[in-house]
Amino acid sequence: MQMLFEYRHENTATLETVRKGDGSLLFKCLRGLLRPLKEQNMSERRGQGGEERGKTWSKGRLDWESNPQRAASRTETSDYRLKPFTSYKLRMLATNDVGDSVLSKETEAVTTLQDVPNEPPVIISVKPTTTTSVMVQWKRPTEDSINGVLTGYRLYYRELPANTSTGSDSGVQTTKNHTTSAFITTKSTFKTVSSASLTEFELTQLKKFKHYQIVMTSYNIIGESPSSAPVEVSVGEAAPSVAPQSIKVSAVSSSGLEVTWDMPPLETQNGLIQGYK
Repeated sequence: MQMLFEYRHENTATLETVRKGDGSLLFKCLRGLLRPLKEQNMSERRGQGGEERGKTWSKGRLDWESNPQRAASRTETSDYRLKPFTSYKLRMLATNDVGDSVLSKETEAVTTLQDVPNEPPVIISVKPTTTTSVMVQWKRPTEDSINGVLTGYRLYYRELPANTSTGSDSGVQTTKNHTTSAFITTKSTFKTVSSASLTEFELTQLKKFKHYQIVMTSYNIIGESPSSAPVEVSVGEAAPSVAPQSIKVSAVSSSGLEVTWDMPPLETQNGLIQGYK
């Protein structure tokens, strides 16, 4: 006798039944998910050598996946093909060469444990905010990839050699090399963002006129995701953080005004002031 248990998560299960040429049962196994069936039925298809293959079932409005267990004497089993941090309900039946028993009642819902996130956040932009800081903005990883409760993010950054070129007029470059990204995380300083809801963070106390490479990971209580594609940025100049001061306007003619002002304070200029608008 063979014990078969089902677990319900989504869609319809395909139960593969393979019989020997003499008609005796060889095994049953899970073959994956198909489209939900419109009606309650069981369809069969024939394989080579007289084998009977493929039984797909959908009972009532609930669709179940199936996992057969060979030993009739067993009273416990495990399944390692489920999704992390996902709730399941189970029900069981016994089966032999003649057929299947009725299904048991479904169990209470049980949730699988968390796992390491599959995906990092996607870095959208890195912009200098002062001569020693940059603002990093990113997109949250997809919900299906988190595998639990997202705790936060880590930003890894390292200084690059002086002769490294960004290859970009804006001073920012994205490099799609995840092998390099993994290397960066072992050779870099990092900052932890302990809030899953944040999508930006300012890296401060960087060195003026230096070139940096930045990657990110997402993490939960189990561990960190793979690292993102690295982004490079040059630090040293940024947009002025304060407007011109003491602006005065006076009329000089019927069609003209004279405007005078003071330059922004030196510590807020973030580079050489080239003009005013």
